[in-house]
Amino acid sequence: MIREATQNDFDEWLRMREQLYPECNSQLLLAEIEKIFSKRTILGELDYHILVYENEDNKLSGFIETSIRKELPGYQNSPVGYIESLYVDPTHRRKGIAKQLVAFSEEWIKSQKYQHLFVDTDPRYTEAIDFYKSIGFKEVGFNEREIILTR
Repeated sequence: MIREATQNDFDEWLRMREQLYPECNSQLLLAEIEKIFSKRTILGELDYHILVYENEDNKLSGFIETSIRKELPGYQNSPVGYIESLYVDPTHRRKGIAKQLVAFSEEWIKSQKYQHLFVDTDPRYTEAIDFYKSIGFKEVGFNEREIILTR
């Protein structure tokens, strides 16, 4: 089941972020979660939209963090929707969960009156690039650090 994240999800959200960003300090990752959540709930802003996938055992096994970026260098039609992070536990991959998370995020972006959804990834992550291309994203930018895709 896909649903919006709540504060009760912080521990599992952090666990998944640690898997996605193993080079990052856990305290930094938790601070980012708290900042994303407090800004969204305390200030009432909708700059971030966080969805989680809750599996049949009522455990979280995926998430997507989508934002509205006020400016995107090199793109004239800012602001735009942006997938900041997408993760599905290895045991739940290849079941369509990531595709569903992206689709739900895209619906949210469109509900905010934005038309384009962007994502970037490290060029070494060929599996991620192939996934995004398989669901209709097209490459629009590239450098040694990242590939930018949109649909």
